[in-house]
Amino acid sequence: MPESNETKSKLLRASKTLFWKYGIKRVTVEEISEQAEVSKMTFYRHYKNKEAIAEAVLEQVFNKSMRRYTKIMSSDDDFRVKVDAIVKLQYDDAKGISEEFIVDILKKDNSPLHKKLEELNQNSLQQVKKDFIEAQRKGEIRADLNIDFMMYMLNDLNTKLVDKQLIKYYNTEEALIMELTNFFFYGILP
Repeated sequence: MPESNETKSKLLRASKTLFWKYGIKRVTVEEISEQAEVSKMTFYRHYKNKEAIAEAVLEQVFNKSMRRYTKIMSSDDDFRVKVDAIVKLQYDDAKGISEEFIVDILKKDNSPLHKKLEELNQNSLQQVKKDFIEAQRKGEIRADLNIDFMMYMLNDLNTKLVDKQLIKYYNTEEALIMELTNFFFYGILP
């Protein structure tokens, strides 16, 4: 791997580790550089600022997750097996996420980071909608389920992740994410 790509990979891994643990606001470029074992100047050769690397981390995580999701959905497995695999995927993606990170990325503002999150989220929801329309057509999910309602509710799960009243019922953010995922996905099966 060329040195530049290796350095970028180290910066992305370090950023993800720190962001997942402390959120984005609390992490500094110095901490990212130190964790990645590169100089601050090297950081700035690859990324304009902390927000730019946060966008890159989100994009990398979403893309990896969507590749895994697509592989699951294109398999010949029974739909229930696919749902189980999607729930496991959600669990894997949620490992180690802190409340600070969730609050940082889900806050409604006009930042480039929030815009990137919305774009990635909308793209993934479009694919999920197509897949669930097809699954409904095949009789794999309830015929009476309004897919637009399902997509609205799926999109609304993000607001539950920052609901202080709901959060207090769970020991970790991972536990809440998994409860919401299980509630959502297992509620659609016939």
